[in-house]
Amino acid sequence: MVKSRDMPLQEASLIINKDRNNEYGEPHENFMSIANMLNELLKPQLAEGAKLGPEHVTMIMMAVKLSRMVTSPTKFDTYVDICGYAAVGWEAVRIEGAKNGKR
Repeated sequence: MVKSRDMPLQEASLIINKDRNNEYGEPHENFMSIANMLNELLKPQLAEGAKLGPEHVTMIMMAVKLSRMVTSPTKFDTYVDICGYAAVGWEAVRIEGAKNGKR
């Protein structure tokens, strides 16, 4: 019997490893693309030389889901998406860290 706490994790695993990759490509590449776009959009607000990375994109995407949860706290999809953002965000941070010599 599947525990209810496992349900969003299992669903997120299916989504991030199949559907979303087919739709949006590798998460690291997608998160870096979003970070680059946000760097340009927020350039006037960012400190000189500051750059957003995949960890910031992860936080932003999760914040969007959390804000939606305020009005729809029982929507299963929101819980699934937060699990998925946590997983692909961690992967993107690890890849970016390895590229920059950080672990």
